[in-house]
Amino acid sequence: MKTLITRFLQEESGATMVEYAIVASLISIAAVAVIVLVGEEVLGLFQGADTAMKDSGM
Repeated sequence: MKTLITRFLQEESGATMVEYAIVASLISIAAVAVIVLVGEEVLGLFQGADTAMKDSGM
């Protein structure tokens, strides 16, 4: 039993998986944030172009 507990405490593959999951989560959150910010900018550009076209009578 002592050997099993010692081996469990020395095993690092579980910690590595958790670290990868945390990194993947942070990358996903950053990607969503960038997409939201860029999406708002693109929406503003399209709305400005739409307004300009309506004002010019197109």
